[in-house]
Amino acid sequence: GREFELGVSIGVTGVHAGCEGPSTLLTEADRACYRAKYLGRGRVQVFSPDHTAPPVQPEPRLTAEELETALSLGRLVLHWQPVERRVRPNGVLYREVLCRLSGEGGELLGPDNFMGVARRHGLLPQLDHLVIDQGLHRAKGLREEPAIGFNIGRESFLDDVFQKNVLQLVTAAGVPADRIWFELMEPDVSMALNEARRFVNALVSAGCRFALDGVAGGLGTLQVVEALPISAIKVGRPLVGSRERTPAAEGVLRAIMDICSSNDIVMIAKDVVHHDEVERLGRMGVAHLQGGALGPPEPMPDDGWPADPPIPST
Repeated sequence: GREFELGVSIGVTGVHAGCEGPSTLLTEADRACYRAKYLGRGRVQVFSPDHTAPPVQPEPRLTAEELETALSLGRLVLHWQPVERRVRPNGVLYREVLCRLSGEGGELLGPDNFMGVARRHGLLPQLDHLVIDQGLHRAKGLREEPAIGFNIGRESFLDDVFQKNVLQLVTAAGVPADRIWFELMEPDVSMALNEARRFVNALVSAGCRFALDGVAGGLGTLQVVEALPISAIKVGRPLVGSRERTPAAEGVLRAIMDICSSNDIVMIAKDVVHHDEVERLGRMGVAHLQGGALGPPEPMPDDGWPADPPIPST
């Protein structure tokens, strides 16, 4: 008596003179199909040797049905964590909203438990919309107006309806648009640059700001920076880690700092978990930090919270 929604992703490759045999064709078609699913499912993708292999997603612990039930029952839990400026003028650039779920037994479930299934079953636009809607509603009710940031998945910015809904939420938010940030992952943007450009330009035109997360510091970073109006770049481990410190990693980190400086972009070191990393990054001139060494994510309040002083615009 249960109903299931089925979707189809198709990978296609051509028979060509350089083909080594049926096994090569099947491998190419499989890679194309994987890319089709990575770009949002429900599409046909033709193989190209230039395609970047999508990253492997962690195995989810909730089923799609369990996730839909949790969202419908209002079991979404919002935490947030500040991006702090550690040099004068001190302050908080924005607070990144992080989503959790309340389990059936009241336990708190992190994103590894449900983000993979949200991507695989087309639920990410719904999840991202709920997070933005609830986050902006809470921010509007606070005594002060904190700058607030939201993560946007690839499946969401590929969805035209999602883009329209987010623009409506921003317009009706009651929070100044220039205090609303959105974060996109560099691999997601690189895989769908044209779609990301349309999404970013629409929201930047409304006054919002964007940060590029998951930055590797290669040619892909330069391509995205040149294509999109990015206000910040977030760099995580192993580049910021003192325990993983190598001359190569430090060289890449300094190259990213140069890219940011040349393009008037804020560089944020995230995943800073050790106090010696705070000191080392400060000596390198990294002004904006985020991570457990500065404080863990905290539950996002509904009202009455005194916001940190904003950083004066320059």
